[in-house]
Amino acid sequence: MINKVQYSLIGVILSIFILSCNNDEVLKSCTDNKLEEYNLVPYNGQELDCNVILELYLYKNQQYFQLYNPCEYILTYPFDCENNVVCGKENQMSCNTFFDQAEYIGVIGYRERP
Repeated sequence: MINKVQYSLIGVILSIFILSCNNDEVLKSCTDNKLEEYNLVPYNGQELDCNVILELYLYKNQQYFQLYNPCEYILTYPFDCENNVVCGKENQMSCNTFFDQAEYIGVIGYRERP
């Protein structure tokens, strides 16, 4: 049988565990998954030229990504961690609304051309 002290100890341990998790870990996990999914490497200021690029946006506390190649004019609609498109033909919201309200974080990954 568990007494009050043990319940208190369990509560403290659970509180520490819950508070130790932060949004950065969640964001990093999603970002890492997207880099792996699209076979990209993290961007660290390299010259991008005509590489495939992955950009990150924050919109309503959610991450959204956009893949593009600036030289071939290939561009995706912004999509979330589960690959749901946020605007465009699959969604009623205007992409102008998304880009006006989303916070642009920057380029987070790229794939060099062969």
